[in-house]
Amino acid sequence: MRPAEPDLPRLVDLLNEREGSAWELVRKLPGGYNRGAYELREREGTRAVLKWRPPRDPTELEDTAELVRRALAAGWSTPRWIAYGTVPDGHEYVIEELIAGARTATAADADLSLIARNNRLQAGLAADHRRNWSRHIWRVIFETDPTVEARLEALPATAVVLDRVRALSRDLREVALPTSDLVHGDCVQDNVLIKDGTAYLIDAEHCGKGPRAHDLATLLFEATVGGHPVRSSTAGARSIAEECIAQIGREGLLLCVISTTIEFLAFGLDHWTADVPNVASRCGELLSALGFD
Repeated sequence: MRPAEPDLPRLVDLLNEREGSAWELVRKLPGGYNRGAYELREREGTRAVLKWRPPRDPTELEDTAELVRRALAAGWSTPRWIAYGTVPDGHEYVIEELIAGARTATAADADLSLIARNNRLQAGLAADHRRNWSRHIWRVIFETDPTVEARLEALPATAVVLDRVRALSRDLREVALPTSDLVHGDCVQDNVLIKDGTAYLIDAEHCGKGPRAHDLATLLFEATVGGHPVRSSTAGARSIAEECIAQIGREGLLLCVISTTIEFLAFGLDHWTADVPNVASRCGELLSALGFD
């Protein structure tokens, strides 16, 4: 279930009072299952994006803001955070720069190459961050939420995939994934903007530490299994897979793909139920294409 829309005029007024700014609401931006994104403009023409999300530990927001600052200083391409904080009811907000004139990434080989180049800059940037994506990956696979597990078992198409990934992961409990790289955590095409030969990862609120290859594995998964009209070429998909293997080995790639498979199918049961059997079939095809039989 998506969170309720905020009282936007009141929210913008509150943020202007708090930040000493003069933002005006322009429009709601497309996309976003879990929170809203809205274009803002100041009177002199500066444009930005306002994002908000339900409450969480406020120290985690500060921790993430510091990680974004550090990553930008290291050359990682992501929008700069202009302001961030919490409102009285606990909801969080981030105002970040708008990358004007950019387009959304596709699975074309050239775009995948730009994303992979930006991914290399994530190495070693997040060793002291609290959000641990390596731990998250492990828990999705080996401590699967019982409700999620039951729902996947109830549908024949997803039950087949679940049985397969259980068998593939049976001997992988002791595989250690890196915990020092920056992980974006939602590296899908809609969260990557391309401008002037640079790939910008937006929606960085979920950044943490772990294997940066997880972002590439997520991208590979979406480019081959997801519903975008442009699918990656065989060569493009192979290049991304090889980059993942170079970083974390075949077993590490398998862990990342399995965790993404479980979460993607569970997400699909909530948002596009009718297409889940087709997606489950493509998940199996991806595992086979990667040689995980």
